[in-house]
Amino acid sequence: MSAKPTIHRIMWAVLCLLFICLIVVAQDAAEPGETPVINFRYESWRLSRPGDTVVYHLYGAPGAPDRLERKLLKSILDRYTYQIRTYLGERLVEEKTATISLRDMSRKVYPSELRKTHIEMSTSREIFKGSVYNCQRLKKGDGSVEILSQKIPLGGLMKRLDAAGRTTEEVIEVRQDGVSGPSVSQIKKEVIKSPEAGRSAFSVSELLRKSRAEKKGIPATRKGKTAIVIGNIGEKPVETHKAQSFIQEVKMAGGKPSELFSSKSALLLAGFNHLHAVATYRVSESLKPENKGTPTLPRKITITYLRYIRPIDEKRHAGLLFSLASEDGITTREIPLQPKPYHDMEAFELPPEAVTIMPGTFNCFHIRLVLPTPLRSTTDKGDNRIVTQTDKKIDYWITNIKGREVVAKKIETVKKRVTETAIDNPAMVISTEESTRSTKCTLVDFNPEGYKK
Repeated sequence: MSAKPTIHRIMWAVLCLLFICLIVVAQDAAEPGETPVINFRYESWRLSRPGDTVVYHLYGAPGAPDRLERKLLKSILDRYTYQIRTYLGERLVEEKTATISLRDMSRKVYPSELRKTHIEMSTSREIFKGSVYNCQRLKKGDGSVEILSQKIPLGGLMKRLDAAGRTTEEVIEVRQDGVSGPSVSQIKKEVIKSPEAGRSAFSVSELLRKSRAEKKGIPATRKGKTAIVIGNIGEKPVETHKAQSFIQEVKMAGGKPSELFSSKSALLLAGFNHLHAVATYRVSESLKPENKGTPTLPRKITITYLRYIRPIDEKRHAGLLFSLASEDGITTREIPLQPKPYHDMEAFELPPEAVTIMPGTFNCFHIRLVLPTPLRSTTDKGDNRIVTQTDKKIDYWITNIKGREVVAKKIETVKKRVTETAIDNPAMVISTEESTRSTKCTLVDFNPEGYKK
């Protein structure tokens, strides 16, 4: 008899035995009928790309590092090499590199198997910078908790809590592919062709090349290049001037409720949010009617992001320190990193636009903040009652330059209506006066690298 069939039978028996062992192991790992779930930590690493960066705030003892930054340097097959930096204020405390392999993790996990290692898995929804993230909450045997989202790169960690429920580590910034926040390139462009077909706005990269060339004295204009508006061009304009309030006006204009940028204190209050960056704005003011006061003269203000201020305790938010230089001198301003700087206003997103300012033309997000209802105050003067109604809106046009978010243009408008009536006869209107004050800030120059210590 040939030995070949015998060898085949032995190999088949071994394979069958191995298959039975795998079934037994799988049955031991999971409860009957249990469905495995996606491991968010695994998915986060799998979806990470070189250049992705995550910044965490560390809540530790006084004098200990208060910020941690992880940046993915390279990924080869299933191995990821990343950089870890810890800071105290703006001082670099430690820098090192580490590697991780997907082979050391499971893409799918069984909650029952995690329980055997004293880890309870549950799901939760967390809000980060105005967006809601589906998360996995891992509670360990010692009472500490990790909250993970597959949308946060480099491991998915959003927040870490100790056994007492105090936050010890929390994500404060995510930069994917080296870009912080939404990129101008992500705007869905719905351009209506006009007789000037072939013309479009300068992209950020084209504008930067143009600026560098002009500084060297080289003409860098591109034929047919001009500013256009992105959005509902060609549609009949809505008569928003008939609106009774700014919130009614923005709804008539098709504004959609949005939390985009609404949690970025520095961006909304200072105009940008990158450390050491410097921006110069031209500020002007207008009044309607003109006899209601004297508008301030146009002036330039140069703003510099000086440093990050760590919180003293849990009651005080972290802050950012800016300097403001104008012809009146230099002052400093601290901006708290609170969840929503304009908590009394509602945010709406209008169609993106191509905005032309002194440096050039930029594609921008258009965000408008409005009061949900106008403010109302009443004072009595003799036999008459004076009712003052104040309405407010703030328009932002936000773009990216070298991957850094910056406000290209901002217009703040305050409208007042003062009505005087008789106290004993409110229906009898003695007088009504309306006035509007608008403050416009336009970007003149922006250097993302700017000031260095």
